[in-house]
Amino acid sequence: MIDLINQTDRLFEQIKTDFDSLWSVKQRNATIEYITPYTTLTGDAVSVFVTQRDNGYVITDAGCIFDLAAEQEVELGERKTLHYAELVAKFGIKVIAQRDQQKVFCYKNTMDLNMVSSCIYDMANFQQTLMNAILLDTIFSSQETASAKYFNRRVRDTLREKVRALSSDKHKYELYLGEEAKLFQFTTGIREVGTELFWIGMGICRTNLQNFRHSVLRAEFGFKYIGKSENIKMASVSDVLPTSLIENRGVGILQTAMGKWESDYGVSNYKYEDVESLDNMTILFGNPAA
Repeated sequence: MIDLINQTDRLFEQIKTDFDSLWSVKQRNATIEYITPYTTLTGDAVSVFVTQRDNGYVITDAGCIFDLAAEQEVELGERKTLHYAELVAKFGIKVIAQRDQQKVFCYKNTMDLNMVSSCIYDMANFQQTLMNAILLDTIFSSQETASAKYFNRRVRDTLREKVRALSSDKHKYELYLGEEAKLFQFTTGIREVGTELFWIGMGICRTNLQNFRHSVLRAEFGFKYIGKSENIKMASVSDVLPTSLIENRGVGILQTAMGKWESDYGVSNYKYEDVESLDNMTILFGNPAA
């Protein structure tokens, strides 16, 4: 085995090389977009935008932070405002609203070209920290509406009946939700007794945009955290899509998300009626019908 201490310098250079290779850049008219290695909880890369203006340089988030807060319907409130103010002060960030574009931008500026890289680093870290705080607030703090609670309860009740009706001497099942699944608010879980096989399902409530966005984001984070496993089978269970969401391109959003969940995490995607008509529990675990 190679001695780690003697290879410190070489390893350090390798780390720098690998990290540097994760950056990319695009020119957007008079603005340069730097796509950083920093990511949000949903796996999106953080981009920082640099523009030359009045013999100086402006480094900005292009409004991404406040766009995300508006999209997730996160209200700052007194406690969150204090935390936000602390982050702004820590990273030396300024904020400006452009009413004509209905945008709020976070930015830094400098007259020294040699300081631009430092400003990019600060902006990228600020964006990652604040955007992840917004996403965490949405995932863990949002209260389910009555319709979302009703749908998730309906999924649990249906699967409870399926477990009772479809268990056999050969395949016996029980409802079970482990601590990790509880943490990420999975709707329900099923364990095959006497084996290490475990199925967990995430309800995707589509009765309105708020429920829909919250469900998709929570599912993305939960699936990503648990990841692919031979013993754990993950699934999404979605309800009927209302007309209002079709008008808001909800179908495309969900189809894109489902495709990503299936390819990245091995997730199976079901409609509620698929679960309701289930006549063999082994299907959930990816096994052929027994």
